[in-house]
Amino acid sequence: MYALDANHGSGIWVYHQPGSWTSIPSVFDQRLVVTMSDSYSILVLNKMDGVKLAEPKVPLNTFSSASIAGNEAFFGTLDGVIYRLNIKNDEVSPVFQTESSSKKKQLFFNEEGVLNTDLQQKYADDITRLFADYLQMGSVFSTIWIENNCLYFGSADGAIYAVE
Repeated sequence: MYALDANHGSGIWVYHQPGSWTSIPSVFDQRLVVTMSDSYSILVLNKMDGVKLAEPKVPLNTFSSASIAGNEAFFGTLDGVIYRLNIKNDEVSPVFQTESSSKKKQLFFNEEGVLNTDLQQKYADDITRLFADYLQMGSVFSTIWIENNCLYFGSADGAIYAVE
């Protein structure tokens, strides 16, 4: 994450998260909310100096940016679930699961909702199959649009959702 002076292009601060991609940040008061791909997390940074304030974890990669309504940020993950981050207390909770996710989540998660330990062995020689299975879970890559207390988003199962 970079903060740049828009007038001069000079750097103000840099935050580096090793081994992960960031999304487009969202702003809430004096905080930036940024989803992280390979860190399985969502970051809350101080927007003035880039200091990490919180890093709640999620079960799988996140590529959608967080959309903010009130003091909550909504985002989707590869597991086909929409999560809500309460930005004031840094708590993450699931709010919606795609139908494909409920049917195919066992491809990646055990009965307790923990990522299966044999995934690296299962997909070691076939990255194409890995991504095909992600798509079967109804992964949410899109950023959520929020309007009139409704969340709108698309998922890899080919559906467009509107969730109150």
